[in-house]
Amino acid sequence: MSPRMTQLVGVLCSAVVLALANASSAHPQSRVVLTGMVMDSATALPIPGVEISLPEIRRSTSTDSVGAFKLSALPGGALRVLFRKLGYRAIEVSFRVADGDSIDRRFVLGKGSTVLDSVKVVAAGSSGISSFDENRKIGLGHFLTREELATQGQRRIAEVLESVSGVGIMRGSTGHAYVISKRMTPSLCPRDPPTLAKKCLEGQGVYYPDRYEVRAGIQAACYAQVYLNDVLVNSSRPTEPFDISTIEADQLEAVEYYSGASQLPLKYAKLDSRCGVLVLWTRRAP
Repeated sequence: MSPRMTQLVGVLCSAVVLALANASSAHPQSRVVLTGMVMDSATALPIPGVEISLPEIRRSTSTDSVGAFKLSALPGGALRVLFRKLGYRAIEVSFRVADGDSIDRRFVLGKGSTVLDSVKVVAAGSSGISSFDENRKIGLGHFLTREELATQGQRRIAEVLESVSGVGIMRGSTGHAYVISKRMTPSLCPRDPPTLAKKCLEGQGVYYPDRYEVRAGIQAACYAQVYLNDVLVNSSRPTEPFDISTIEADQLEAVEYYSGASQLPLKYAKLDSRCGVLVLWTRRAP
């Protein structure tokens, strides 16, 4: 190739690279970030352990010890966000956002309880929760009824679950508690390089905390999926830890726990359920 031709090819290549760079900068792959704090309407104090979910895109998280939360990599468009915590009235907030938006808001929850539209009479020995009663009848897994939970008084559900076979409780440095599997042991993974070892373990359900979670005492572990009134509250992959430290036994109507895939009812047999599944049913107003 002649020197002139070589020079021409070089100029053309540079032009193509520049065009691709401009195209890339014109269409950034940015996503929406939602951060905020949830506060008590009466005391103006932050509320830890508030469940925050976006049901349409199956994303969820919970507030930390100072009532703060963060949800990143959300899609642009209409977002419906639900805020729930036992003992508080749930609220729903809607946003319309564009890619690249960063939203930081304060949200307020008021104390209250759910009132039933009508009184429901159930048979003796029945919880009134059809799926719970059906699963308990089959006999796989571990089940706690209202009568059994009532004997626990003001104990936290984390303390109650510590006596259940196969349940492990990971304690955070600030009093938080997370359910992990005692029985799930990852298959052999290489130790080196560390990045490959981490990827291998994540593929088997092991969750690795970020630096902020590490400061809160959260460790790499196989965390159970948690359902609250049949809504999955930690749907990330691998399953992220969900704090159950604020839930008291007398706030619950029933509890189901499945330690592994062999016990799971079909409705809970989802991806990354290998680390166990905890199902919490809250009490209804009398």
